[in-house]
Amino acid sequence: RGTAIMMILASVALAGIYPFAGFFSKDKILEVAFGTHNYILWAILLMTAVLTAFYSFRLIMLVFFGKENYKEHFP
Repeated sequence: RGTAIMMILASVALAGIYPFAGFFSKDKILEVAFGTHNYILWAILLMTAVLTAFYSFRLIMLVFFGKENYKEHFP
C-alpha cells in the first residue's frame, strides 16, 4: 500500500501536475519553446509530456490496480 502511494506521488510529479516539481520544470521548458516561436519543438515537447503522463499512470493502473496475472502462470 505504501509503495502504491509513493508511486502515485512520483507519477503525479513526473506528469507535471501542480504543485510538484515536475510542473515547474516542464512549464518553463514549454514556455521558452513557445516564447521563442519554435512551435514545432513546442508541439513535440508537449506531446512527450502527455505521453509521459500516460505511460506513468498506465503503469500504476496495471501494477497496482490490474488483474493479478502471475497466478495464471505460477499456481
